[in-house]
Amino acid sequence: MDRFLEILLKKYNKENYELFLKAKFVLITTFSVIFTLFIILIYTSYLSGINSAIIFTESIGFVIMLFALGMLIKGNYEIAIHTILIAGFSTVWIVLFIESVTIVTKLDTIVFIIALLAAMPLVLFKSRKPMIVYFLLNIIIFIVFNYYLGRTTDLTKTERLDYFLDNSVVMIFVFFVSFTLFAIYQQVLFSLKVELKDRKEAEKSLQESEKRYRTLFEKTSDAIFIINKKSGKYLNANESALKLTGRDWSELRQLTTQDVTPKEAEKRLQKLNKSNAAQNLGETVYVRPDGEKRIAALIGIPLG
Repeated sequence: MDRFLEILLKKYNKENYELFLKAKFVLITTFSVIFTLFIILIYTSYLSGINSAIIFTESIGFVIMLFALGMLIKGNYEIAIHTILIAGFSTVWIVLFIESVTIVTKLDTIVFIIALLAAMPLVLFKSRKPMIVYFLLNIIIFIVFNYYLGRTTDLTKTERLDYFLDNSVVMIFVFFVSFTLFAIYQQVLFSLKVELKDRKEAEKSLQESEKRYRTLFEKTSDAIFIINKKSGKYLNANESALKLTGRDWSELRQLTTQDVTPKEAEKRLQKLNKSNAAQNLGETVYVRPDGEKRIAALIGIPLG
């Protein structure tokens, strides 16, 4: 499933992880909405007939969601998300104004508007300004809808006022919570971006440093051995060290300092283990495989 989604979202750079995650969430949601609309179209056609106004509205919404899906896959996130929000709000309001259902069902449908308002901080990306625009437009339409209820239903003025105030308070509350959450999300994401950037820079610096030290280790004319100071086993050696011992690395890695520098090898290890400071270990005799002996001054530097 994740692999399929990543193929569809190949236009989105994973380095912009916030946008990628939002696009992934919207993609899954869009697929769900398209599938749900398809099912609704089927049973609404069966119940109301294919020529009803509801079928026409839902069909338009279905086509718009397909368009939004195409825009999302092409990488046009802003166009896709505003198309989805506009289509969602418009479809709910059109249904509220034209659907012939019981008054209870009509009044309860407003919850979908509130749900879309609550979802905005999850899908909007750059600015909070669109949230203000969507909220104000929906409040205006909600006021018109209450006037419409007064003309088309038997609700009393008190009942309509109670309905208007209850839902207005909820819409305002949801808006301010969403508005605040968006700011919090942005601050958290900004901190994560800074932390991620610092981490990448540190990793890059570490890699460059390791590369420099590796080059120095391999190219220097001085023989450098890395050993386990407890056992004396060789852990690494540069080319100059291999030449000094007369062995290749595949052979040297099987040996210890006792094998290559037998004279006072134990004494040198004991000296290294007693201190974490660099120590001059004096001249050391290296015995090569052919029996030849070479003398080199040895300095021990603990690595940790």
